[in-house]
Amino acid sequence: MRLGENLAAAISPPTLSLPFSTAVAQWDLSSDLADPSTQRRLVEEFGEAKSLEALHEDFNRACVELYEDMKAKAPPGLSDTELNHRFFQYQMGYLRRDGKYHPRFESDRLFALLKQVMKASAAQLLQVY
Repeated sequence: MRLGENLAAAISPPTLSLPFSTAVAQWDLSSDLADPSTQRRLVEEFGEAKSLEALHEDFNRACVELYEDMKAKAPPGLSDTELNHRFFQYQMGYLRRDGKYHPRFESDRLFALLKQVMKASAAQLLQVY
């Protein structure tokens, strides 16, 4: 386990979320996926282990399908920026209503791993600052 994962796992969901900024981050998950314990976790949770490329393809497909679903329900003539904002609100609607991400994301292996990495990163950031 990497530094902060235990702490990240112990953090309970927030009772109140106050968005105050946009964060753009990039993680290299290839080392995590090469780790045998991560592969075992993926097999335990999802029944199989996949390559990073296959995980990316699955996640990309989920994003495109969700975007196309949102776009089909949107009024015609929206700008790219308006569609981007609508897509964000569309995704957040599930989180606000159900306390979970869209089911297509919740069942995605890479998204599950990404959530773990983001929690661990947030925990590390809090420890440092």
